[in-house]
Amino acid sequence: MTEETARSPIRNADLDDAVGLLMHAYRREKEHPGSPVTAELVQLNIDHCARVRANARAVARGERLDGDLLELAATLHDVAKLDHRRKESGGIDTWHHHERGAAIVHALVREDLDMDFATAEAVATIVETHSDIPFIRRYWESNCAGTLPAARSALQRALRDADAIDLIWVGGMAKIVPFRQIPGSAFYREDGGDIRKAIASAHRSFEERQQGGWSHFDRRRGQGGDLRTAFRHRTARALHPGVRARKGGMGKGSALAGGA
Repeated sequence: MTEETARSPIRNADLDDAVGLLMHAYRREKEHPGSPVTAELVQLNIDHCARVRANARAVARGERLDGDLLELAATLHDVAKLDHRRKESGGIDTWHHHERGAAIVHALVREDLDMDFATAEAVATIVETHSDIPFIRRYWESNCAGTLPAARSALQRALRDADAIDLIWVGGMAKIVPFRQIPGSAFYREDGGDIRKAIASAHRSFEERQQGGWSHFDRRRGQGGDLRTAFRHRTARALHPGVRARKGGMGKGSALAGGA
């Protein structure tokens, strides 16, 4: 896949339609007979995708990227995250949703949104690499025969980081802890069902993201990730005033203490 660099012919109506397609995909997974996907899980993901879209819009504006293309990718980036077949994980596909999602997004953009092939390719390419984060990369290196697609272009890194901003700054605790408390999931077994361990795991995830998790990979590829990560953190502060990343214990004033 190659990423289209010209401005995309995407309208606000297309973005609204994409939200509807996302909701339809989630409802379909929830309503499948025997599905472990719950209404709460659907809402968690819809809210997350909306915040990532807002983050992506701000990043695109600050870095003069194609905001419409990035917003469309952000809206649909987790379209394959809920999967009724994943009963062992409570209906969540953590490890492979980026690659399944890229194929689904390509079809949705081309067929349902009736856009040209180049736009469908560009959006799918951005979605395909948004899981290029440390804990998913470690899983792939240990358990998968293939290679986790790396976020290399400006738009690919922008979506990855827009997703990360939500996990660090706003929705992380409210999303990660419920995910880890789904009975029968690998995360639940790892924590032994102990919510304190689920919270501690979320903390480790936040700290890893703040302490150069992505910028380490970007610097290895000579892409200046440390400067880019700093810009994204400034973007997060501008988007969500009064919210700060955790640096140690969870104080009462931290947004992460009570979720968002």
